[in-house]
Amino acid sequence: MAISLIVGLGNPGPTYALTRHNMGIIFIEKLCQSQHTNLSTETKLNARTSKIIINEKMVRVACPTTFMNISGQSLGKLARYYALAPDEILVVHDELDLEAGQIRFKTGGGHGGHNGLRDIITHLHATEFHRLRIGIGRPAHPRVEVADYVLNRPTLDEEIAIHAAIEQGFNALPEIIACNWPIVMQRLHTFNNRK
Repeated sequence: MAISLIVGLGNPGPTYALTRHNMGIIFIEKLCQSQHTNLSTETKLNARTSKIIINEKMVRVACPTTFMNISGQSLGKLARYYALAPDEILVVHDELDLEAGQIRFKTGGGHGGHNGLRDIITHLHATEFHRLRIGIGRPAHPRVEVADYVLNRPTLDEEIAIHAAIEQGFNALPEIIACNWPIVMQRLHTFNNRK
C-alpha cells in the first residue's frame, strides 16, 4: 500500500523551531516550501496540514501542534479522520543513534526510547508505520543531558550535514511513496556511506 500521509515530529512554537528534536517539522516545512504550499492549522486534528504532489499522487503532510511526547494524540486523530492504516503513514523524526547528517528508512519496530514514537505506537495500537530517521548524533560530552541536547540547536557543521541529509530524504520520497523499499534502502545506504 502506498504512503498517503507524511508526518513530521517536533515541538510547536518558535522556541523549539530550529532545535535537534524538531527535525521532522523542519523536513515537512522545507518540503512544503519546495512545493510552494503552506501548512494550515486544523484544530480538530491538533495538527498543521497541507497537500503535496509526489509521483502525480496527492500526499497529505502534517506536523502535530501537540508537544513531542504526545504526538500520538494528533497522529491518532489524523489516521482516523483520513481512514489510514499504519502502513500508509511515514513518520519523520530525529534519531540520536545516527550521526548528524545520516538518514535512514525503517518500517516497524519499537520506539527506541523516542517519546514521540512511544506515544504514536500507543495511539495507533500498531508499530507497522514507516519511519524516516534523521540523525542528530549523541552529546559529545557524557555530562550533557540528552534532554538538553535535543532541545538545543545543532552546531553549524551539524546543521549543514543534517540539511544535506534532508535533501537526500526529499530525493528518496518518490520511491518511498511508491513503496520501492530496496531502492530506498540502497539510495540512503549509499548516501550515508559517502566519503
